[in-house]
Amino acid sequence: MSLRRSSSTVLPLLVLSLLLLSPPGTLAGDGHPPSKPIVTPVTKDSASLYTIPVKNGAPLVLDLAGPLVWSPCQPSHRTVPCKSSVCTVANRNHPAGCAYTGSGQPGSTDANCACTAYPYNPVSGQCGSGDLTAAPLSANATDGKNPLFPVSFSAYAACAPEGLLGSLPSGAAGVAGLSRMPLSLPSQVASRLKVARQFALCIPGGGQTLSLIHI
Repeated sequence: MSLRRSSSTVLPLLVLSLLLLSPPGTLAGDGHPPSKPIVTPVTKDSASLYTIPVKNGAPLVLDLAGPLVWSPCQPSHRTVPCKSSVCTVANRNHPAGCAYTGSGQPGSTDANCACTAYPYNPVSGQCGSGDLTAAPLSANATDGKNPLFPVSFSAYAACAPEGLLGSLPSGAAGVAGLSRMPLSLPSQVASRLKVARQFALCIPGGGQTLSLIHI
């Protein structure tokens, strides 16, 4: 995928409404009733890239076509076994031109095999490789009008090398994919928090901050 084509997927739209196709999940949120949608601020930077502060308050860049959530990981991060079904899902959309590492491939029966995922920077067109992990994320529950209470949940994410953050806004901690793939952010929110499989995203033309609302 060329840089010109890939950069155009980083939310050039003013209003977006997508139907999610994620399967039912098994993980709950933070103990509050799991039927509330969630909301989080959306900020536009000087380069017309949009971010949401869902990773410990750090911003993730929104990628309309991205299949994964990715960010650099701590050395002590959790890993996902290669033999798990989620490892297979994470490798379904391998970035074009991104070389396989030769290890961590799905389907391995080695008990010590940690799944490798391949995060992609939609701005620079570069890709990397890293462990598939479970990352802590957070947002706020909403009644459709106001934030109600904090909601914390985990989502599968790809560990990325620090160098992959190049070309992203200053302070950005990674990328949140918004595609219909099972490991995109909206799909995981729907399955893990047991909310409806759709979301609405309103993007301003100026520098205002609006909200990403999962309905």
